[in-house]
Amino acid sequence: MGIVGDFIFDNSVGVDAKEAEATMRKESPHLLHDSETIELAFKDRGGKGRDEKHFTSHRLLIKNGKGVGNKRKNYTSIPYDSILAFSIQSAGALDDDSEVVVWTTGITKVEMDFSKSKVNIYEIYQFLNSKISWSKSKGIQDYVDPVPPNMDKRQTRIGSAIDWLGDNAHQVSAEEAEEKFKTEFPILLEDEKVELAFKSGRDTKIFSNRRILLVDVKGLRGKKIEFLTIPYSSIHGYYVQTAGPVMDRDTEMRLYTNTLGELYQIDQDFRNGKANLWAIQKVLCNHVLGDDKDPLPGVDSYEGHQDSAGGLFGLITGLRFNERPIDEVALDKALHSDPPILQGSEKVEMAFQGHRDITVFTTKRLLTIDKKGLFGKRIAYFSIPWEKLVAFGIRSAGALIDFDTEVQVYTEMGFYPGEPG
Repeated sequence: MGIVGDFIFDNSVGVDAKEAEATMRKESPHLLHDSETIELAFKDRGGKGRDEKHFTSHRLLIKNGKGVGNKRKNYTSIPYDSILAFSIQSAGALDDDSEVVVWTTGITKVEMDFSKSKVNIYEIYQFLNSKISWSKSKGIQDYVDPVPPNMDKRQTRIGSAIDWLGDNAHQVSAEEAEEKFKTEFPILLEDEKVELAFKSGRDTKIFSNRRILLVDVKGLRGKKIEFLTIPYSSIHGYYVQTAGPVMDRDTEMRLYTNTLGELYQIDQDFRNGKANLWAIQKVLCNHVLGDDKDPLPGVDSYEGHQDSAGGLFGLITGLRFNERPIDEVALDKALHSDPPILQGSEKVEMAFQGHRDITVFTTKRLLTIDKKGLFGKRIAYFSIPWEKLVAFGIRSAGALIDFDTEVQVYTEMGFYPGEPG
């Protein structure tokens, strides 16, 4: 539809950035900083509208003209360091527009439509890549094996159909994925390294040394593709879950972010035996957990401790799932090898068990181990980095018929404690 379509559907087109900056400094002389420059500029309705989008050296600045005569104007500023996630979506076969979306602190999301034929949204994506404050990996990094498991093992047709219906991802070559998303789709940075890659149907999930990239292929012909970036700094908690013993074909991963809206929780199932769950755990630990720290001195390790609580108190405590101290030395050894949940430099400082479940306080995180199912073979390992906690509290036991004390932790995630809302 061209110019007419861009005008009707309010699609933005590029305009001269220097001219846009000169006009803004003349009309609103105090809006831009002295050292601030407009680097990309766009105008809506195919360049004929009154709204503008400016990508400056400091922020995303959106001008929204209102009222008769365009006298009233709203200016929305989104600093780049407040962006929690961002995406682009290419135009479909019958679409006339592509889309850029940013999620930021305090705003669910900001959506911007651009002309399919006149704006290269990959250039906008690379521009955002250059402005985002990527978190730096902290502490000693564990080695992550990028080789997909069981590459030579063929999948049955029934198994493939079940995995397709369940959206179970399988691991693919990290090198090939890196090449594809640097050349065919210029999404990744030049010096960015893909550490793990997975495919489920037409979609791809990538764990790089900068971000998690979710590629969602849409439409019958697959022309509309969304590329969603989630920086590791936006992940405030995560868990991995093993497969159960019977009729359970998938392992699971869940990410919790501090974004508002649909991105606060991200789930992905993986084909059991075709994806290295512990490699996923290691990547998340390497990029989400904080600095290496020494254990606190003077904390009782309960080495060799055997729980002997019995009688009525033991029965009530067991029924209420109250947790009691366990041997942290033995648990530290187990969680470094079977399975390798902890980082090599990470130490268990305190550990507690109630019924089947375990709560672990390490030098880097709060870790809960939740055994599920009748036989407890399906196990979820849930991690909250210490640096993501915003508050904590304790509650002592009451005087009568109160057998438990409590510890509370608070984060920027909407799910813990309690449900969102």
